[in-house]
Amino acid sequence: MNRKGGAGATAAGIAAVIIVGAVGAMMFEGNSQQSQGGSGNIGSAFSNGIGALKSGLGFAAGGGLATVEAATVGLIAETFTGSAPIPPTCSATPKNSYIELVNTGSTKGTATGVTITYGGQVNGFSISGPCAIGPAGSSTSTMYVLFKGPSQLPNSSVPEAGQPFVGSVTLSNGGRLPFTGKFYSGYPSVATSGLSIIAADFTAGNPTNSSCGSTPEVGHSYIMLNNTGTVGANATDVTFYTRNGTSTIPVHEPCVIGPDGTASDVAYVLFGSDSKMNFAVTPGQSFNGTVSLSNRSDVPFKGVFQ
Repeated sequence: MNRKGGAGATAAGIAAVIIVGAVGAMMFEGNSQQSQGGSGNIGSAFSNGIGALKSGLGFAAGGGLATVEAATVGLIAETFTGSAPIPPTCSATPKNSYIELVNTGSTKGTATGVTITYGGQVNGFSISGPCAIGPAGSSTSTMYVLFKGPSQLPNSSVPEAGQPFVGSVTLSNGGRLPFTGKFYSGYPSVATSGLSIIAADFTAGNPTNSSCGSTPEVGHSYIMLNNTGTVGANATDVTFYTRNGTSTIPVHEPCVIGPDGTASDVAYVLFGSDSKMNFAVTPGQSFNGTVSLSNRSDVPFKGVFQ
């Protein structure tokens, strides 16, 4: 269950408490209840304001209130299979593992950090770059804290899908937005987004291993793979189907196509000038084929030998 949280106490201090108490707008951390206090006397407002500060209530300076909520949480177990933690970032678009932040208040809030407690251990992350959640009605009133894999929970073991976690998002004014949920299993979504297969690169013989890289080799054959899924995948081999027959060429490991939004979400299967198939091919000859992935799925492609 996601719960709303208010912004933490500001330097506006007692004066801000009196002003906000007089107009009756206050926000509890972990609760979205508001108090209507417009008819109370000044002593009552002062007393209520001090109690609010002690309870962790937050008020925005200038008469406005940032009412930020951790609305939905989608953390993928496979995001946290890395060997080192990666600081989360902030975006208006959800990708991979994310925490959705929604502001229904009249002033912006700023998220600065996240804690994820899993297996009894607390894992802290500082958000990289600015993460301002704009006021209600603005184009940035909904923002997402993004975790890009492969990252790590520094104090916990690798999480398993279906296992629970709790956590909180820290705001710049000291407020904390609690959240809870269960890790889920992500999926790759790999497609062929470009290719160039040159007949002269291949001679007849026992198939030789292809290689893998982040860029194509100028003047040589390649198949470009793009992953828009939430977890990475490994390319294991390439199969060509032609009128002359079928030939499967292994891909030299590792050939990782990372999850969407990471630096490795595009990879190239590369064929050099000494590549071999089971048969000879000629320019203009058409082909179909598949790139096999480690999760036992196949990515189709088709084209004409150049």
